[in-house]
Amino acid sequence: MIRNLNFRRPINTCFLITAIVLSIACASVLAIQWHEVKTTSQRQNLRYLQNLASYTEKYLAGYESILDETIRQLASHTQGKIRGDDVLRHWLFERYNTMPDTRSLVYADLEGRFVRLPNVVLNEHTQKELDPRDKIWFTEAIRDDFDSTHYTSSRDIFDNGISTLTLSKALINGEDGKKLGVLAVRLNRESTTDILSSARSPLPGKKWITDVNGKLIASEDGAINPLALAEVARRQNHPNPYFYLPDTDKWYFYSAIGDTDWILVHEVHNRDLNSLVLTRSLNVIYCLIFALLALLVCWWMVRLSLNALYIRIANGIRNGSIEQKAAEVLLYEEIHNTSVQQETIKNEALTDGLTELKNRRAFDNDIEFLQQSSDLRLAIVDIDNFKAINDTYGHAVGDMVLKTVSDIGLRLRGLDNITLYRYGGEEIAVLFQNMGMEESRAFLERWRVACEQRRFREANLRVTFSGGIATKGTMSVEDTLIQADRRLYEAKHGGKNRIVDGAEAYA
Repeated sequence: MIRNLNFRRPINTCFLITAIVLSIACASVLAIQWHEVKTTSQRQNLRYLQNLASYTEKYLAGYESILDETIRQLASHTQGKIRGDDVLRHWLFERYNTMPDTRSLVYADLEGRFVRLPNVVLNEHTQKELDPRDKIWFTEAIRDDFDSTHYTSSRDIFDNGISTLTLSKALINGEDGKKLGVLAVRLNRESTTDILSSARSPLPGKKWITDVNGKLIASEDGAINPLALAEVARRQNHPNPYFYLPDTDKWYFYSAIGDTDWILVHEVHNRDLNSLVLTRSLNVIYCLIFALLALLVCWWMVRLSLNALYIRIANGIRNGSIEQKAAEVLLYEEIHNTSVQQETIKNEALTDGLTELKNRRAFDNDIEFLQQSSDLRLAIVDIDNFKAINDTYGHAVGDMVLKTVSDIGLRLRGLDNITLYRYGGEEIAVLFQNMGMEESRAFLERWRVACEQRRFREANLRVTFSGGIATKGTMSVEDTLIQADRRLYEAKHGGKNRIVDGAEAYA
């Protein structure tokens, strides 16, 4: 019992469970927060890349418009012929000056002749090396039957072999629809790099442009892992526009650049993404740490407060000073004393104050408990002429008579299986358990005779009672009580001072 009163263990258990629940809740919130922040960062980076791809598309569309206009003017000005004079070169030079980001402007006909701006000096070797009909920008435009602009990556031996973005389109004869040559615009590599770096990305990383076949077109910073190029090319039609590549431990975001065959790619290292997510999730982590610290402080304060409270309770009950360690022992003693007091109060609540018999409430409780018992007899006795006694001698004498009759019954009872109750007024109920009818009737007769022979100091005061007894058997307790009350009525009308048990009356 003393061990059960130790409040430290339940408090520790309660706070431990609270800490575990709080940790699980915060961990769940952190996991949800982590996922949401990571997803949000990925979507923000994807929107950034799509906006950059849209900007790149508009940038290239501007040069595509210039290329279309130049093609139309070239067709009307020279009919696409290269005559060996400087007229075409001079005319193209004027167009070249209107394109600030152009590295070179090349026009080539179907015979392999070409004009390049800026001008270069050709010899027999370079003439053969620079045959435009072997270049991808030329072959793509010539094979096209839809008069569209082609975006490719090309190298120029007169430009140190640097690979640059090239826009090319075929020159078509307006009369017969035959192709006369191809006009190509090679953009500055620096301009392309400036496009890739034109806006700050939400996530740090490397950006590049590749075609649908996985060939690198332009890069913001050096060479690109061939595995990443191949994987982007493989996933270009995948519904999810970003993916994680475990071999490189990096995320790849990609977006098509308009109607071109080019793809803008952003490579982000996984540790950079996790670092950003961790930074944005620190508030939840700090809240968890703060909550656990606050819970620890509350636990310690509750322990101290309850310990002091237990001591004050014990001191208040004992009205003395005690040592702190004896709080549980004293509290146990006081609880035990309180239990005894409650039991006494309960007994008093079920005992009649005048006769010290059990009262009507106790009778109802016991009867309810004995509903299923068959070996049970119930008697109702009533003091004869009790109203006349009260009227003649006064209520004090009446109370004394009632108490005397009850005391005689209790003294003669002598058995635990005979119970007396003050049923109401001057009526007393007697409950017999596991007793035969003869034994039960014999007790009532001894009680009746003892009351009849009792002498009181009041002159001419003679006290008798009548009673009815019934056996429960298969009847309900209520029916048994009614039968006993009916036999009491018979005894009263049969001359009083007698017991009726259903078979005969005794007087």
